[in-house]
Amino acid sequence: MFNKFFSNSEKTNSHEVSEDNTTTKKSSKTSRYIVLVICCLLSFGSHFSGTSLGSLKNILKKELKISNTQYGILQASNELLNTFMPLVSGIVFDIYGSVWGSLVVSTAIFLGTLIVAISASISSFPLMVVGRLIYGAGSGAIVGIQESILAQWFSEGSLSTVIGVQLSTSRLSTYIGTITVVPFGEATNWYGNSFYLSAGLCGFCLLLNVVYSLMITKQNKLVSRSNSAVTINKKKFEWRQLLRLPLVFWILMFSQMALGSSWSSFLGFNAEMIKIRFKTTDTIAAYKASVSQVVPIILPFVLGIFLDRIGQRLHFYLGSSLLGLLSYILLGFTNAHPMVAMTIFSFSLASGPISNITVLPTILPIKYIGTALGLKKVLTNVGTVILDLLSGYVQDHSKKKDYKNVMVLFVAISIVSSLLIVWMIGIDYTRFDGAMNAPRKRRLEHMKKKNQKENIESVDKMQQEDKKPNVISILSISIIVATFVAAWTLFIVFYGIYN
Repeated sequence: MFNKFFSNSEKTNSHEVSEDNTTTKKSSKTSRYIVLVICCLLSFGSHFSGTSLGSLKNILKKELKISNTQYGILQASNELLNTFMPLVSGIVFDIYGSVWGSLVVSTAIFLGTLIVAISASISSFPLMVVGRLIYGAGSGAIVGIQESILAQWFSEGSLSTVIGVQLSTSRLSTYIGTITVVPFGEATNWYGNSFYLSAGLCGFCLLLNVVYSLMITKQNKLVSRSNSAVTINKKKFEWRQLLRLPLVFWILMFSQMALGSSWSSFLGFNAEMIKIRFKTTDTIAAYKASVSQVVPIILPFVLGIFLDRIGQRLHFYLGSSLLGLLSYILLGFTNAHPMVAMTIFSFSLASGPISNITVLPTILPIKYIGTALGLKKVLTNVGTVILDLLSGYVQDHSKKKDYKNVMVLFVAISIVSSLLIVWMIGIDYTRFDGAMNAPRKRRLEHMKKKNQKENIESVDKMQQEDKKPNVISILSISIIVATFVAAWTLFIVFYGIYN
């Protein structure tokens, strides 16, 4: 059935390759487009479900009789297991390929959303936390797997464009979820039906994942038959490589931690913040909050084409951080219409992810992209857990239980992320000759030189073994471990006190 989608015309000089690398080298353009479509839809249900909680915050507080801090626990539970799961899935992807990892996380997403729906039926806050934990373990990992699949299939082509398509699809599902869950609950006379709708969409995505797995499995069999010189082996992951990564990589990771966690956490309460500040209904507040998802539906695709041809990734990344800062100031401390702030935030959300994701292949060997994307997601989730918990706590302990003090925290985080990105731009021009900001032609030349260097290093393995871990990597990993422990400690303490 899937034979016609694949072509075996290309040859490989390698005697040992991974499953996914072999697949991408042997595939036709048609198969790449099919994989792109399926890959972009893998997380549709996950994003729909993820945003529904924020739109239903005020309703959940009433129905489950919980405080803002308890809602923060519920929101943080979505990200708690993601403080390590995306890294694990990234490593598994780099070693074993995409088939089994994507199936496992899609199953977790479906089961988690189903448990959340059941918990709404019996009004059980603890069970809903359990469901969000299971859902979260899969939702964070599936995004990393999507990005890893696209990075492997399109690393030497229009990577920015296809990442833009993937991000646009994700934001479309998030927008649909934000704008429909409250009206759907009202139309069906019960808010919990929105959770069952989410579970159904996640079930559909699981079926798509099965189709993708069948395609890749079939292609691997065709490759192994047609080229006896190719031996499909599992790759060995070398932990020591994490201790040798350059400074610019860690700056990119920590800037994403600050910026990404502020986006995720803000989307969890922006609808209620608009309702409280501007005294409106849940439906209207959700509608105004949904504006934050409009621009990311279109812009990533257009921006992806622009970044492929013109470059300037880091400058757009900096612009994204500054736009986020401006939106927090307008919404938290001025009388500007919330639609203005949400529109500006929407541009921030649209331009940031594609800018930082497409920088990675210019500074890392392709075989570590899955791990790097997993680590990026881990750091985002660690920061989100901490921010979700602190936001709920700060709001509960504010005199008017408003968001003014919460927004002070978000402004500070945005300033930090902006400074880190400025530092990264300086390093790019002084040490990388502007490769991270380069247009398509220069980027491909840089990638070719980098790949040649990787081949030389693999031959001269003894010299690689002698390389010592650098101090920057050791310090960065120590900071990551400390924030990881802090996130888990805060969650356990808050859950123990407020449950």
